[in-house]
Amino acid sequence: MILPDTMKAIIFDWGGVLCEETALGLISYFSKALGVAPEALVGAFRPFLAAFQKGEISEDNLWEGMATTLGIERLHNPSLWGDALRAIYVPKKEMFVLASRLKEKGYTVGLLSNAEMAAMDFF
Repeated sequence: MILPDTMKAIIFDWGGVLCEETALGLISYFSKALGVAPEALVGAFRPFLAAFQKGEISEDNLWEGMATTLGIERLHNPSLWGDALRAIYVPKKEMFVLASRLKEKGYTVGLLSNAEMAAMDFF
């Protein structure tokens, strides 16, 4: 691996870079946990997801809104999102090896992601 001498830092994304893409696994997990069809789940997420990902609403607010939108009983789970991530997370070991090697060579290695707080807590 040859990098320009002027390069001082390498920044990695999380989903799809350091780990396998999580979107489909999350949808499947939530669909089963809530007992709703994946299509209904995706539709119900739309009004809440951007605010949740930006940290404007809490995970608790997300699931309260989802339960109301879907017309289902609210699951009382401290972090359904965190549980889902633990169930589906698949790290890309080769990317972690690369990040470690870059750090050993003196590069600053960072993580920049639009992942939601529940994912950041997990990661």
